[in-house]
Amino acid sequence: MLMAVSGSRATLGGVTGLRGIGTRAGVTSSPAGCSLAGAALSRRVRGPSRNLGAAVPSQSQRRVTVRAAAAEESPPKQADMKLPSLPQAQEKPRHVQRREERERQQSQYKFAAAASSTLIGATAVWATIARFSWHLEGGEGFPVVELLLSLLFTVGAAVGMEFYARIAHKSWWHETWMWALPLEWRREWNRGIWKLHQSHHEPREGAFEQNDVFAVANAVPAIALILYGFLNEGVGPGICFGAGLGITIFGIAYMFVHDGLVHRRFPVGPVANVPALKRIAMAHKLHHSEKFDGVPYGLFFAVQELEAVGGLDELDNMLLAAELREQAAKQAQEALH
Repeated sequence: MLMAVSGSRATLGGVTGLRGIGTRAGVTSSPAGCSLAGAALSRRVRGPSRNLGAAVPSQSQRRVTVRAAAAEESPPKQADMKLPSLPQAQEKPRHVQRREERERQQSQYKFAAAASSTLIGATAVWATIARFSWHLEGGEGFPVVELLLSLLFTVGAAVGMEFYARIAHKSWWHETWMWALPLEWRREWNRGIWKLHQSHHEPREGAFEQNDVFAVANAVPAIALILYGFLNEGVGPGICFGAGLGITIFGIAYMFVHDGLVHRRFPVGPVANVPALKRIAMAHKLHHSEKFDGVPYGLFFAVQELEAVGGLDELDNMLLAAELREQAAKQAQEALH
């Protein structure tokens, strides 16, 4: 009952409102006018209601929009910030690194070799001139005999050092007759010497090696002989002076050929193309190959040592192979240019 009354009241209210709208719009309050006014009102209300439903966002959409705007306005967190990556230096290829390391070691040893050779050579020349000049200043005659003996022992000491180096290299540094035995079976006195020289038969790390101590050891008697002959007069001191000069000359030549030409510890320039020196260098490489029980042990007479053990054919084959490699490398270099 109550619902029916309420519905009738709502119907009457709607009719009354329609009549008012119709009256304001200039439409009569007849039933027909009321019908027209109601239809117009229905079209006006239904149209905007559909547009409002599509345009007005829902509450969840408004929350998403607000959060997105807040995220855009707020600064990024430190954890989310990515620092620009710095350009990293690319690692050089292995062959480039090895070449640069080899050039650096060559420069270091070349400086040491040039400095020591220049100092020793200049000192020897000055000492020779000064020693014989003192005789002339004192009014004495020129010491011809002493000069000849000094020159003779200079040449003799230089040549003799080659044979001394061969004997020392074979019997003391390697001790050939027990070379193949384990280290603990060797003689007690030889173990330390072999350990020093062994560094020369292994890949070198750095510009210097333990074997270089033998060059210093051979320089000690040379300096002692030169000092004794320089500070004293007479034939005996003159002979000692010449012997010291011979050892010095041999040491400089040995370092140039052995360290520079054979083992390329520093560049030697066009001297490396001299055929006789190339044979000497290749003969010493046969010593490191141990194909003939370590022969040759000498340096400047290494070819003669190989001839005595029948190793000249192997030497010629190695020289031919090295020449072919040089020609191939030269052709490849010319092709690049």
